[in-house]
Amino acid sequence: MKIKYSVLLVFTLATSFFAQTNYDAKIFHPFSGKFALSIDGGITYSRTDFKNNAVDYLTRASLDFYLPTLSFGAFGFKVFGGAGYLTGNGSPSSSYITENFRTLIYSLVEVQHIIMQFQNHLFRICLAAFLIFILSLKTKTEMH
Repeated sequence: MKIKYSVLLVFTLATSFFAQTNYDAKIFHPFSGKFALSIDGGITYSRTDFKNNAVDYLTRASLDFYLPTLSFGAFGFKVFGGAGYLTGNGSPSSSYITENFRTLIYSLVEVQHIIMQFQNHLFRICLAAFLIFILSLKTKTEMH
């Protein structure tokens, strides 16, 4: 009887220790092989030779595509464009005769970029090191 239990125990332990696990493809970066669309807006503040600089609006949209990867970094392509206005009023300091202006601006840009995904504690360490570096620069410039 002891032999049966011993064989059963060895067989059970062997199957649990040497069992093959299911293979799952590990995708470390959440944007791997995906598109990302973003839309944002903001303000423009024109610094011109008009007496009164003014605030107007700007909108921008972008489309990103990241190549498939199994690492924590992803290489991607981004196309973004925007449109908005620059505004000013009051007579300019030059001899140009106009009281105000509002001009439309456009932009269209394509970039390649690499984004990295870090663990939460690694990000905190890098942020703390960066802040210490910035604070040390400020104190060195104040000494002189």
